[in-house]
Amino acid sequence: MDTIEDGVPMSLGGTRPLPRVLSLLAAVAALTVACGGGGVRIAFRPQPGTRYEYVVTVHSTVKTQLGDQPAQNDDEETVLRATHTVLRSQRAGLVRVRVQLRTPGGTTRTFVVDLDRAAQLDAIETIEGLPAQVFGNLGVSEIFPAAAGAPPTRVLHAGDTWRIDDHLRLPDQGPARFVGAGRLVELAVVRGRAVARVRSATRLPVARRTELRQGQVVLRGSQATESTTTQDVSDGAVEDASSLSHGVFDVSLLPPPGSKAPPVDGRMVLDVRSTVRRVG
Repeated sequence: MDTIEDGVPMSLGGTRPLPRVLSLLAAVAALTVACGGGGVRIAFRPQPGTRYEYVVTVHSTVKTQLGDQPAQNDDEETVLRATHTVLRSQRAGLVRVRVQLRTPGGTTRTFVVDLDRAAQLDAIETIEGLPAQVFGNLGVSEIFPAAAGAPPTRVLHAGDTWRIDDHLRLPDQGPARFVGAGRLVELAVVRGRAVARVRSATRLPVARRTELRQGQVVLRGSQATESTTTQDVSDGAVEDASSLSHGVFDVSLLPPPGSKAPPVDGRMVLDVRSTVRRVG
C-alpha cells in the first residue's frame, strides 16, 4: 500500500487548514482498514444528485486506404469538459447518469448513459432525444476509455487479477463481446482520497454498419485497448484514467439501393490516446 500525501503536512502545526489535515487522516485510516481488513470492493455506488467534473483529452490518428486511392492520414487532438450527474440507481447494479459534454467551441451536448458497478460505460440510451448513433462521431468510447471490464464484485487485494468477459450494447453495432484481463495494481491515498488503481488489457470485435445518404459504410475488425483507471474507494467514482487503443478494420463503402456502382473496399488503422482527469 502506498500513501501519496500531495504536499499536505501531517502535523496540526502545518500550514494547511485543520479540516484538510483531518480529511487526509480519515482517508489514510480508511485505506489502512481496507488493506488490513482483507482488501476492498470496487463498486460505483454514488448517491442520486451527485455531480462529477472531468477534463477529457483525446488524441487520435487515422490512416485510411480506399480502393486505388492514396492513403489518407488524419491527426487530431481535442480537449473536452464533461459533467456527470447521477440520476438514479437501476437494476443489476447499473447507475444512470446524465452527461453534459462541452467542446472547445462552446457547444454543449447532453446524453444519458448507463454505467456499470465500476463506473464504466455499459450502454448509451438517449442523446438529446436523438438515436445513439448520432453521437458516434464524437467518440463516446474515447470519453470513457475503459468502456467495459469492471472489476469483479468480490473483495480484491493489490496484485489480484481477473478475466474480463463482458457484453456491451454499442451504437450501430448492437451486442458485442468484450474480453481481456484486469489487475488491481495498488491501493493509495491521492489528494486526500483513498483510491484503487486498476489496469486492464482488452479486445473488442467490431462489426458495424452505418447508413449514409451516399450508401453504407461497413467496418469489420477488432480494437485492442490498454487502460489504467484510478477510482475512489469510498464510492467507486473515477478519479483519473488513461488508455491506448489500436484498431485495424476492413472497410467497405456500399452504394445506395438501386445504384449499379461497385462497392469500394479498403482498410483503416486507428490509434487513440485518451486521458480523463477529475476536476470536481
